[in-house]
Amino acid sequence: MFLIKLTEKKVVNAATPPMWRYGDTNDDYHNLDYTFNIRELYLPEDFQEIRNGFNFCETLEKIELPKSQTEIGIAFFKQCTNLKEFTCPDSITIICKDAFRGCENLTSITFNDELKTIENEAFVDCKSLEKLELPDTLESIGNSCFQNCTALKEINISSKINTIPKRAFFYCESLEILNLPDSVTAISSEAFAHCNSLKETYIPESVNEIAENAFDECDSLTIKGKSGSYAEEYAKENDIDFVAE
Repeated sequence: MFLIKLTEKKVVNAATPPMWRYGDTNDDYHNLDYTFNIRELYLPEDFQEIRNGFNFCETLEKIELPKSQTEIGIAFFKQCTNLKEFTCPDSITIICKDAFRGCENLTSITFNDELKTIENEAFVDCKSLEKLELPDTLESIGNSCFQNCTALKEINISSKINTIPKRAFFYCESLEILNLPDSVTAISSEAFAHCNSLKETYIPESVNEIAENAFDECDSLTIKGKSGSYAEEYAKENDIDFVAE
C-alpha cells in the first residue's frame, strides 16, 4: 500500500493498479486517467474540487479533501472498505446518494457545521459506525441513509429535521439511544425497524404521524411522551409500552 501526497499540484509516490481517478477540474490533471493503490491521501488547500470519487479504493484508510470541496458526490467512497475515519471539510453542504455505502470499517465521521443534506443510502452497511452527532444545520436525511449500520448505538438528530424517512435506521440492531427533537413531525415506514436493542425513546408532541411498521421488531421498546399525545395513541394501537412524562 502507498501513501500519496500532492504538493504544489504534483503527484508524489503514486502507483498502479487502478483504484480511483480525478475529474477534469484540476488544471494540472485534466488528462489524468491514472488510478492508484493508496492508503492515505492528503491534498493541498488550493486544490480544486474533485468531481469523481474514490469508489472501490479498498486500500484507502485516510483522506483529507481540499477546502474547495462542496459535496461528497454519488458513490464517492463506495466500498472503500478500509476507510476508518473521515472529517468533512467546512465547505461540504451535501453528502450524496451511496457516498459511503459499504465502508464497513468506518468507525468515525465528523460532520461540519454547513452540512444541509444527506441523501438516500449514503451510509448503508457502514457496520463499524457507533455514534452519530448530526449537526444542527442538517435539514434532511434520505431513505435508508443509515440502514444496516449494525454497530450504531447512539443517534442525536438535528433540530431542523422534520421527517425520519423510510428505513433511515433500518436494522441498526445495536441502537440503544435515540433522541428526537421537537422539529420531528413524522416517522416513516420501517424507519427504526429491527432496531432490537432499542429499549426506550421519547417521542415529542410535535410528532403527528408514525407508520404502523416504523418500529417493527423493536420487541423491548417503551415509548415515552406526553399524556394524551399522538405518541401515546400510536403506542396503544401497536401494543407498545408507553410511559407518560
